[in-house]
Amino acid sequence: MIDYAEIIFYVSETVLVVSYSATRMIVLRILACVADIGYLVAALLIGLNEAGMTPTFIFALIAFLINSIHIYRILYMKIPVNLPAQFQSVYESKFSSFTPREFLCLLDISNRVTQDNVEIIEEGKLCDIFLSLDGELSVNTNGKNVAILPAASMVGEVSSLSGSSSVASVSTIGVVNLCQWTKESLEKLEKKYPEIHLKFQAILLGEMRQKLKSQNLAMAY
Repeated sequence: MIDYAEIIFYVSETVLVVSYSATRMIVLRILACVADIGYLVAALLIGLNEAGMTPTFIFALIAFLINSIHIYRILYMKIPVNLPAQFQSVYESKFSSFTPREFLCLLDISNRVTQDNVEIIEEGKLCDIFLSLDGELSVNTNGKNVAILPAASMVGEVSSLSGSSSVASVSTIGVVNLCQWTKESLEKLEKKYPEIHLKFQAILLGEMRQKLKSQNLAMAY
């Protein structure tokens, strides 16, 4: 006699193993849900009164609910949304790898501040990450101006990622609207939106590599 419950268990285990090789989070979650459903069905076929089947059913149900919630969150982030005009150029220049809704969630995690000729990063000290939504930033080292950064520039990512003090000070030129990510806000982002956090980390690493490359070229010449 064919033991359908055992076959379903084996198929579910196979699907779960395959899910670990998925490179896209949505695929991983969907495959995990399929495996969870298989465990639920197999446990019911065998009978919850049989040894080990009640815990199997409960854990599979919990895993299914967790994966379903994550699938909903991933799909929700892909729903189109119109960005406010003030964010459009920043989004297109640096955050095109995000969906518009993911970008808005990233902005919501940040502190929105407006500074007028204020030093936002002090040389020799740890700092937060800043993104200029408009206006220009002045970068100074040892009291000398070394760069003027345009709107949509990001600063502080090297210090934040490396945990070292800033090698330069940064000030706003006139009134500048900024997004500020503190260590606490980044931890909140990682906990609440892990997929967005990974994308943001990739952008920060790209910014850091570009700055180190420019610095090395400057030293070479």
